[in-house]
Amino acid sequence: MISDITNFEYYFNEFYRLVDKGTSERKNIKHHPKDYYKKQLEINSEDIKFELFVAEYECKIIAANIVVLFGNRATYLHGATSSEHREVMAPHLLQWEQIKEAKKRGCSEYDFWGIVNEHTKDKRGQSWEGFTRFKKGFGGREVNYIGYWDYPLNKLWYFLYRLVQMARR
Repeated sequence: MISDITNFEYYFNEFYRLVDKGTSERKNIKHHPKDYYKKQLEINSEDIKFELFVAEYECKIIAANIVVLFGNRATYLHGATSSEHREVMAPHLLQWEQIKEAKKRGCSEYDFWGIVNEHTKDKRGQSWEGFTRFKKGFGGREVNYIGYWDYPLNKLWYFLYRLVQMARR
């Protein structure tokens, strides 16, 4: 967990470098703009905490994640890894440290947020088997929720937003 506020910009920029040049390029995954992640990390109150966790190896950040803690649950929101030093399995250790930190803060649940199952496999059109195997490797139990839907307040703007989303894919 990053508690070093004076170097937060450095750690955040390293996180985004891994998102942009690591995971997204390697897996051909679209990602959010830099400001999206930054705004999440600026949300902190008595009840909700967004935290940036990093894994360093040989003085270089090779994995980083954003986790939100709310109530008795910690939820893994975003993660990114380097192609370098994959043999040290930094993402595994980082998740384990996040789980331990969540328990220390009173969380009784750790939500990996999203895996491939019979409901998502055909709709996604991309392979999520790798990170599904990674997440299931920690044990626990699979919980399925009813899903989520957008409720557009302005149908014209929402239509334009969806057009842009489809064009990006």
